[in-house]
Amino acid sequence: MAKLTLAAAPECAPDSVLELLDTVITSMKKDKPHLHISCEVDIDDYNCLNPLLNLGAIILDIKREYRWTSPKNIKPPKFLSQIRDYRPEDKNRVMSILHQSDFKSRFTRDALLNPKKTTELYKIWLEKLLDGKEGDRIALVAERNGEVQACGTIEKHDLSHAGININMMSGGIYVSTPLARGSYYPIIYSLTEKASLICKTSQTCVSLNNHPAIRVLERMNFGTRSTRYALRLVR
Repeated sequence: MAKLTLAAAPECAPDSVLELLDTVITSMKKDKPHLHISCEVDIDDYNCLNPLLNLGAIILDIKREYRWTSPKNIKPPKFLSQIRDYRPEDKNRVMSILHQSDFKSRFTRDALLNPKKTTELYKIWLEKLLDGKEGDRIALVAERNGEVQACGTIEKHDLSHAGININMMSGGIYVSTPLARGSYYPIIYSLTEKASLICKTSQTCVSLNNHPAIRVLERMNFGTRSTRYALRLVR
């Protein structure tokens, strides 16, 4: 799978974007004849969206990115569970919760992807985060009656490779059991507190169909950085 980043100035003609896309994809196909391309485009960037659709891309998700710098103006939640740091002995329980979770995302909606491999993708992602070094990631669990019911993570990203002199906490994943109702707000709030001690800026990205998460993030008054279409293009 290849990830395509695309942006165009408002005055850029759609035909020019289409020509650029066609040139880039043709060049990529010389190395990989069968391309499965993942694309993200700002929801208002019609100059990029329409050429992608013209090439046969399909929309699989709509994602909203939230960004924050401090928990100061965020109302503290009611802590119905104990929120604590993740420990290595929690791993089997957390991975079991992931196995029971039903994620709906751009990958699960893609009929061309093997469902088992999609599940494996989330497993690899979460394991990588849990096994990461302290300081490079934050992992918290919600524990109720002595049993872990939810886990939330976020990791550090160094953007210097893109010419941006900044470290940011972003990405991450949240998994929970049905008994963890009400745990998302406390975990996100606690992640926010801890992340602010490591980096000046943190962000998370959520599918708009994830209504419980969206409600919490809106209630916490996190700033919306962008809303994007997630598309797939096969050539």
